[in-house]
Formats: sequence, C-alpha cells, structure tokens
Amino acid sequence: MSDDKVIPAYDEDGNLSGLLNVDDVSDYRSRVHAAAIHSMGLCREEAFSAVLDAVKTNQTKSTQVLTLISAVLELVDILDASVSAVDAHGYKSREMILSLYSVEGGDAS
Repeated sequence: MSDDKVIPAYDEDGNLSGLLNVDDVSDYRSRVHAAAIHSMGLCREEAFSAVLDAVKTNQTKSTQVLTLISAVLELVDILDASVSAVDAHGYKSREMILSLYSVEGGDAS
C-alpha cells in the first residue's frame, strides 16, 4: 500500500473526476507561487505569461483556480507585511493603498 496522501479532484462542473496526490498539488502550488513572486519587476505581459505558463502545468481546472487564488492570497500577505513595516515608520501607506480601490474589488480611479 502506498503512503501517498490523496484528495478528490473535480471537473469544471463540480463532479468528482478522480484523485490528486497531495505532494504533487503542493509542488504545483509552489511553482505557481514562485512564478508570481519572480515576476516582480517584469512588464505586465511578461509577468502574465510567466504565471500562466506555471498554471498550465496542471490540467485540472479546479486546481488551477484554487492555486491562483492561493497565490493571490500569498501576495496579499506579503503586501500586508510590507505595508505594516512602512506604516511603523509613520507613513500612512495602508490608508493610501486602500483608498485606491473600492470595497467591491474594482479600481476606484
């Protein structure tokens, strides 16, 4: 018997479509997160391409979507820590950043 941990995989309609190896999903998530982080400083098109190339290495759409959400949340955590560090020096960076975007998630400008 294998010691592999598995989780259910779902198709685009939400139907069970098989099983995913947890270690494989974790490795995939790490590759997508690394592509997002390493795209800092690239133009938007190059960054998009780098992240998309990493995302395309997994064929399961639900895993792709969940991994992208996870990558966004990871970047939000990094931004939050960075803003907290700047705010600790007396700048109101969090207030400024939040004023740029509406609560609905769209650009306020």
